[in-house]
Amino acid sequence: MLSRLNGKFKRNIRKRYELLAKDGFAFKFRVNENPDSVGKSLHRFFDLHGLRANSDEMDVKHPDRFTNDVNRAFIADYVNLLAGRGACRIFELEIDGRPIASILGFVMDDNLWLYSSGFDPSWRKYGVMTMLTAEILKWSIGSRMAVVNLSCGKDMGKIRWNPTEVNFFHVLQPAPRRKGRLLLRAYESMDGLRRVAAWGRGYRPGKGREVTA
Repeated sequence: MLSRLNGKFKRNIRKRYELLAKDGFAFKFRVNENPDSVGKSLHRFFDLHGLRANSDEMDVKHPDRFTNDVNRAFIADYVNLLAGRGACRIFELEIDGRPIASILGFVMDDNLWLYSSGFDPSWRKYGVMTMLTAEILKWSIGSRMAVVNLSCGKDMGKIRWNPTEVNFFHVLQPAPRRKGRLLLRAYESMDGLRRVAAWGRGYRPGKGREVTA
């Protein structure tokens, strides 16, 4: 893992830890995985995600994906369902007695999939998201995870880890019932007509990207 990182970034990681200690702070890395702790930490995750989204100090604006009640209810139901199966993790970095950074992830066999994150911008100078990601990678190695998926996107927070990039184009998942199969066929028929019309207008569909490590 370390051999894949350039020297400048390795020094940057080390300085984050040193600066935090120099200013008299100690951190705790917490992995929430049982349903009770996941349920409690999910509320903190929503709060930290919103803090980052609403901050004027960020160089890159991150929208609040969970300000919508429907989105929040959906992810809460999904997280609670997977927590009951032992397949959810909420990673937290705690400083000065309170969580200041959080990343939501899911475990599938020996793969960890990081989904979304948030942090308190007042701790930004310490690079707390970089620290939390480093702690997650160390935890993953110790837990014998084969792959840590850094989620979709090609932002600097992912690229700096020198990951392997995997491209995905289009995925459909029908409900496992007869109605689901019928709706899928109808969708594919309509989608085919739209593609023919689009190609006739000279449109060429793009591709999505996913960065993994």
